[in-house]
Amino acid sequence: MTILLTGSSGRLGTMLRQRLGGDGWQLRLLDLVPYAPDDSETIIADVTDPLALDAALADGTVEAIVHLGGQPTEAVWERVRDANFEGVYQLFEAARRAHVGRVVYASSNHAVGFTPRGEASASAPLAVSGTSRPDTLYGVSKIFGEALGRYYVERYGLTVSCLRIGTCDWTPPDHRSLSTWLSPDDFTRLVDAALRTDVPYSVVWGVSANTRRWWSLEEGFAIGYRPVDDAEAYAAQLAESPALASDDFVGGGFTTPGFGIDEVRSRD
Repeated sequence: MTILLTGSSGRLGTMLRQRLGGDGWQLRLLDLVPYAPDDSETIIADVTDPLALDAALADGTVEAIVHLGGQPTEAVWERVRDANFEGVYQLFEAARRAHVGRVVYASSNHAVGFTPRGEASASAPLAVSGTSRPDTLYGVSKIFGEALGRYYVERYGLTVSCLRIGTCDWTPPDHRSLSTWLSPDDFTRLVDAALRTDVPYSVVWGVSANTRRWWSLEEGFAIGYRPVDDAEAYAAQLAESPALASDDFVGGGFTTPGFGIDEVRSRD
């Protein structure tokens, strides 16, 4: 199967580039940012450009799109709007025009960041909920993408998997991530499952099999995801990392009063 991977130069795109290709998937890479070439076909383009997307899909060989492109964190409205609203719409429209039947969409835990963690634990984890509680404009954009994906499933018959990604990093960076970490290998396993599932529409937590996880793996199990890694292996290294008051919410630091559009605007 040939996959169009958007955002292929970013941190998550790099993780997948290095792993999915080795699993037998044929990758076609698309990003605004060039990088050292590998064995994959590369396209330098903007996901907001419908003509560029049409060209990337024109030969009819792409069977699925893994969409990691866009604004990856909070930003001023114009950036979030262009990349994560307009860009996602153009991506789904290009898939429809080219008869690409499957989209794997990188959503985020920040779509529901203001959800209280409460007493959630690995034995009583938070399930995926239909309730939207975004913690930032970035989180709002991820809710939009999930809803748009549902529309394209119902209206046009696409298969869409929305991955509410946790702390996806090479290793857990802080105390919170002992619960929310998604390892690069498990991220690849999750995307691989989403590329193979028969479930028409799904929203799943992107999290590893962490001993301290807050989030349910049941939705992931339903699409064939089987995580292996556990952030507990790094607990001793993070013993000095404090638990924060913001850890009481799904979105962590994104929920703090000092975080958000005003802070971002002051930096720009």
